[in-house]
Amino acid sequence: MSPSVAERPSAPAWPAQAHWAIRLVCTSNPFYVISALLFLAGLWLSCDPEQMQDTWGLMFGLAGYTLLLALTAFLLIRVGKIWDDARTVLLLVVMMFLATSVTFDRALIFTPWQGILCNVLGLVLAIVVSEALLRGTGLRLPIGFRLPYYLILALYFLYPAGLALFLDLKLAPRSEPVMWGMFGFATAAALVFATLIFAVRRGGEYVEETGTPWTWPLYPWALFGMLGLLVPARAILMSYTLYLIDVRDLYEVTFGFYFLVPFGIVVATLVLEAGIASERAWMKYLALGMPVLLLILAFVGHRDERIYVEFLEIFQRRLGAGLAYCTLTAVVLFYAYAAIRQAPIAVEALTIALTALACLRPATIELGWDALTMPHPTPLMAAGTLMLGIGVWRQASWRCFLGTMVLTLAVLLAFPDAGEAASLRWPVVLHLAILSLLVVGGSFEDYLCHLLRFGGGLLATLVCLGVMYLPISPPEPIPAWLTVVYPIAMVLLLAGYGVWLWNRPILVMAGGILACWLLASGWQLYRQIRQIAAGIDYLAISLIVFMAAIGVSLLKTRLFANWLRSRSVQPVDTPSDLP
Repeated sequence: MSPSVAERPSAPAWPAQAHWAIRLVCTSNPFYVISALLFLAGLWLSCDPEQMQDTWGLMFGLAGYTLLLALTAFLLIRVGKIWDDARTVLLLVVMMFLATSVTFDRALIFTPWQGILCNVLGLVLAIVVSEALLRGTGLRLPIGFRLPYYLILALYFLYPAGLALFLDLKLAPRSEPVMWGMFGFATAAALVFATLIFAVRRGGEYVEETGTPWTWPLYPWALFGMLGLLVPARAILMSYTLYLIDVRDLYEVTFGFYFLVPFGIVVATLVLEAGIASERAWMKYLALGMPVLLLILAFVGHRDERIYVEFLEIFQRRLGAGLAYCTLTAVVLFYAYAAIRQAPIAVEALTIALTALACLRPATIELGWDALTMPHPTPLMAAGTLMLGIGVWRQASWRCFLGTMVLTLAVLLAFPDAGEAASLRWPVVLHLAILSLLVVGGSFEDYLCHLLRFGGGLLATLVCLGVMYLPISPPEPIPAWLTVVYPIAMVLLLAGYGVWLWNRPILVMAGGILACWLLASGWQLYRQIRQIAAGIDYLAISLIVFMAAIGVSLLKTRLFANWLRSRSVQPVDTPSDLP
């Protein structure tokens, strides 16, 4: 008699760790990736790229495995509708394309025409397989993404082939053109990836119907994200595989982190455009922060290797500036573009970058106090003009104030160190500062502007007192008579300014300058009269004593008492006194 259902032994329960591992394997299915890596390792260990027959063996082996992956992706989508595994396999197909482009680097050195032919055939295979997969599986990739994708594939295959075609990599490995060729890959990648900007600006609506369950931005940015991540790896690998070096220099290459600066600028631009298109603030701030990392790349990672130092010296000699200065210039251009696109804090970032550019020594390599120099007026003038323009546009007094101060500093630095113009430096700068304080202070109504008005009037007063009482002779281009009428001109300016704004402190300062000028002018006139009349001192004292006598007499009259009585406080009527 068979046991009942209740009496049958139950299946053993799997532990929680086993359930997690099984779910991970079923969802991610890493075996496709493991298989591809093992196949590449076995193929590269079995073949020597410097041997012609092995080169063709590599070519056919990679092509066969790529076609196998492509067929698998086609069946997973059209038959099984297994989209998770299909995404992994499709990315592996693209990775096999890139692996194929790397495989024939040594052949480009020893058998250039064979290596060029293999790269061209690899590109044709990549385009044909990609187009067949897109059409066969029904994946929709608009022209704004499809064209950049094929351009990126062409870059990976044709750039090394172009170096082998135009340069003799075997006979002149340490020549300057070869070094620039190593540097130029990341720059060429930047230009190619820049073609994505038109698709990025269209946003998620551009790929709304993809023919897949994948949504934007997973599709198609997972593909281009992988292609972008492999650009630094390809740039480093190219420096080893295409740069034929001696055994003693086996680990010395020209590559430096600054090679990636142009590519990083383009990536930051794409992230900025994606943030603007999707209206995501965090992406905009991320894009504006990425150039800071690029500046760090320009200062770190420098080595003492002979080949590295040799190209770094060539780089600075040909461009006329160090890599840090060139990187900061590229950052300034990026922030200018971000300001045009009205990204948040882009104007402030551009102003800071321009100021840093003005203070950075062009030949700077490492960050330190030696990297700073006397600010150059041209970037400062651009920064000041930008800040002043934005301040006027946004009606922000503090922006206008900073802009005028930076412009004043730029004018100070622009004066020559010798000649008649050098003697006019401080008079011009002082009056520009006074004019800036008064104009900005009079253009707005806030607490800062009240301080600026008072500061401008006080500075003008101090300058006038210095002209009248300090034993300082004016510069040669300034005539002597101008110092006599200068305080009166300043009094008229401050009086008109004070009446316009009805600012009592400014009017008091104007009156004080006038009083001091009258006192100084009277004293000068008195000294000249003393040269003619010897008894002028007694006459002056006599007049002063006479005025004192008149004052005492006035105190004794009723007029003074009546005046005091009129100035006294009148008593207030109480309610009982009212009718």
